[in-house]
Amino acid sequence: MSVEKLSITIGGITVLEPMVTFTDIIVSAVCFYIFYKLYKTNKQGKMYFYFEWHFFTMGVATILGGLFGHGFTYAVDVAWKLPGWIISMISVTFMERAFIEHSVKYIGKKTEYFLKMANIIKLILFTGLTVYTLNFHFVEFHSGFGILAVALPLQLFMYIKTRDPGSKYVFIMVGLSLLSGFTFLNEIIIHKWFNHMALSHVFIVVMVFCLYKAALNLQYSQNPTEKATE
Repeated sequence: MSVEKLSITIGGITVLEPMVTFTDIIVSAVCFYIFYKLYKTNKQGKMYFYFEWHFFTMGVATILGGLFGHGFTYAVDVAWKLPGWIISMISVTFMERAFIEHSVKYIGKKTEYFLKMANIIKLILFTGLTVYTLNFHFVEFHSGFGILAVALPLQLFMYIKTRDPGSKYVFIMVGLSLLSGFTFLNEIIIHKWFNHMALSHVFIVVMVFCLYKAALNLQYSQNPTEKATE
């Protein structure tokens, strides 16, 4: 099923898929706002560092995606989509690292090492595949894997171990990610001006807030070695 690409022209400037572009900008603005809010809390430790940079890089990736992946695709080469795609994968990598760090006291050194190495290898592999093929599906798979195969299992493990109150926000985020993915893949359109991509962005906005609430409420304390290096 192909989706018609509508456009508007303002002051002689044409914007393709205006609602998709606009909702991308909204997602980006929310990410930058939450980055600022989390940064201002001045919480110490690697988990918070990774969460902060997840929100910041997601904000950058989303606004690049909105501008060069949708609004002005007619004016640039397809390769201009790559910066947003690659930064979005880096963003997911930061999120995975945050959840690994949250569970590090319970999973053991070998598991920690394996997860961190897999985290980097996966990023390198999917970045290479994306650059080589210019195919957004690899970006989608990388994101889905990070949420469903890394974040969710780690949080289930931590909730069973500690009944962490912050985990419920992660579970809500995962549910919203499934709704967003279902909407996107099945091209559920509520109006020709508000297609499946714009609708999926609405779910993403709520996901971002849920992840922010998780970052604030997850039970976490630094390792002694972290304190010594500050």
